Amino acid sequence: MIWRIGLPLSALVLSLLAIPMSFVNPRAGRSLNLMVAAMLYMLYSNMLSITQAWVAQEKIGPLLGMSAVHVVMLALTVALFYMRLSVSPLRRLRRTRR
Repeated sequence: MIWRIGLPLSALVLSLLAIPMSFVNPRAGRSLNLMVAAMLYMLYSNMLSITQAWVAQEKIGPLLGMSAVHVVMLALTVALFYMRLSVSPLRRLRRTRR
């Protein structure tokens, strides 16, 4: 049950995650984003497998198992979009803390 709903959701989340990960600064290297994207995919896939096993063993509920990993990856996607679209997100954070 988790895989039937989780795989289309993960395809949607991964396609949204590909947008900020495909950003390339012409003056910087191109391989770092590719390595980070591969690591994020492996982490995401493994976390989906772990939550499916936990739901099968009834350690967590099906709703929590289905939504927790996707929500975390969506939050990461939103954070990456914010970092790519804002002019200087880290400077703004430093100024507000002072």
